[in-house]
Amino acid sequence: MSMHVILESVPSCGDWQKAISAAGFDLTLNPTLDTTRNVGFVPVRFNNLDSGFEFNVAPMADSVPNYISSSKTTHGRKLSANFVWHSDLLEMCCAFAAASALAKLSGGALFLADDGVQYSGDDAIQVAKAQIADADGMY
Repeated sequence: MSMHVILESVPSCGDWQKAISAAGFDLTLNPTLDTTRNVGFVPVRFNNLDSGFEFNVAPMADSVPNYISSSKTTHGRKLSANFVWHSDLLEMCCAFAAASALAKLSGGALFLADDGVQYSGDDAIQVAKAQIADADGMY
């Protein structure tokens, strides 16, 4: 499963962590995470449980070309922060919390590839909270 945050630039790990906390998520990133160079699994702590998700940033054309086809939906943004998890609801919760906070912080859009739907700002946070609430007690 995957989702993407379409954005112009990638904030530091510290700024991203502040946005996650401000959104009300109990998710802790590793402070040594290099947000611009990471490729692969990102270990995190979510609701006192160890988990994580796969994360990388790439040019949007290389990441989501089959999903987003026009600049009217991307508003000229050129980067995609890509989140992947593998049929693990805890990893999904982590990815939604992190991605939605990144979308709000960056002024970007949370793009759900399977649905073809985008959310920005507080809407992204609310969608993430709803997904996390739906999974509560199942991980």
